[in-house]
Amino acid sequence: MEPIEENENGLDLKAYLPEKWYNFLKWLNLIAIPAAVTAYLGLSDVMDLPNPAGVSAAAMVLMTLMGTLLGLSQARYDKLVDASTKGTIVVTEEDGQISYNLQVAVPPDRIKDLSTLTFDVQKAV
Repeated sequence: MEPIEENENGLDLKAYLPEKWYNFLKWLNLIAIPAAVTAYLGLSDVMDLPNPAGVSAAAMVLMTLMGTLLGLSQARYDKLVDASTKGTIVVTEEDGQISYNLQVAVPPDRIKDLSTLTFDVQKAV
């Protein structure tokens, strides 16, 4: 998840979380915490560990909070990526020949000022 630097509408176009933090929190939420809580719960009877229900409940609250933050960050990033799309490449195939039609949604004189130009790809039927 790369931050998007373009700011043509006066908006802060960066994702809520930097990519490294997003990936770390996602790993923590999907792998590390569930594995640690499962190990704690599994060993709590054998080793007489304190309050397994409380540990489990606290982990669920923490995972829900992180899941919400990750979801919001992903939704913002997806919205920014959609907002940064500046056109469409239409791909058609006739008689074994493939052709590409570039439809740019930015005035041609502004293209030189952009750092990135993003296109959707549409396959014509």
